[in-house]
Formats: sequence, structure tokens, C-alpha cells
Amino acid sequence: MLTETDNRVAVSGNNGIGAPGVSMILELLIELGVKRFINVGIAGGLQKSSHIGDVVVCTSAIRDEGVSYHYLEDPSAPALPSENLTTELRRILARDGISYTQGATWTTDAFFRETIGEIQHYQQEGVVTVEMEAAALLAISTLRGVDMASGFVISDLVADLVWHPQILAQETHERLFRLYQAARATLNETHKNQR
Repeated sequence: MLTETDNRVAVSGNNGIGAPGVSMILELLIELGVKRFINVGIAGGLQKSSHIGDVVVCTSAIRDEGVSYHYLEDPSAPALPSENLTTELRRILARDGISYTQGATWTTDAFFRETIGEIQHYQQEGVVTVEMEAAALLAISTLRGVDMASGFVISDLVADLVWHPQILAQETHERLFRLYQAARATLNETHKNQR
């Protein structure tokens, strides 16, 4: 809980890897009355224009994991973030001089089954990132009627169909911290505007 927000903004981390673990935490926080969330994490870059450390604001999530199918009726529909909270996150990133791109993400819970065929398919579709949680979190938020935005820092690249991990790189960590600060500021400012 962040005291400067009268304990109305909280930060949660290290909730495991993948959709099931973070989904459980999200459901519990919603039950406790939390209404606004920003998912901050790392992702793989799918496009040749992607670079380690790029910040990406999620505009939709392709559902290739299991959790979201228990929350959204249309199995072919992407999971979508809250438009207002996403707009506010983009505003804060711009205000703070944090360059970013935006686009769709591919959420999968099969870490070592991102096949060449799937990567090429999603590249051609213009999907920017691949990660393991966003679709589930966005689906839960939609069903539960709470606001959720999602942003990532590119920590590894697969655009050339070879995995280039840079998860421990200084650039990754520095940009992840800046994205976290922007997410925190976004939640703090939206909290102030809701009073």
C-alpha cells in the first residue's frame, strides 16, 4: 500500500510466472475492493523494429492461454484493456519523456512452445510482443468491471526466429523501473481524479 495515496494504491510483484498465478492475485485484490490496475512486465519482441528496452503499451491481447476462456464468452475475441486507463498511462509516459510504442500482444502459457509458425503468423498480423499474463488479466478485469491497462518492456527478441534473451540486461531493468514509475503515477493521478 502506498501511503501517499491514503493506502488506495498498492503494488504487487513476484506473483509467479504465467496467467494462473497472477489471475489468483487479481481476483483477490478485486474482492478486496481494488478498482484500477496496471500490469507491468517483460515481454518478447516479435517485430524486427523491436529493441531490448522498448516500452510497449498493450492495445489488445491475443488469447493463447487457458485462463481467459473462463472469463470471456467469445473465444475468438481478443482481451482488451480499459481505454481510459490506457490513455492515461500513455499521457504519463509522454509527460515523463518515456518513449513507447503500442500494439497487440500474444499471451501464451506455453513458454517453450512458441513455434516458428506461430511467431511468423503473429509477426505478419503486426503483433508487437509475446508474454504470459496480459490476456488473462484483461479478461478478468472485463468480466469483473474494473479498469486494467498493461505495459511491457521488451526483454528478449525472437523476430529473426532465434531467441535472444536479455532479461538480466541493465537496459531492461532501467526501462522496467521507469515503466513501473509511470504506472504508479498513473494510478496515483487517476485516484486523485476519482475523489
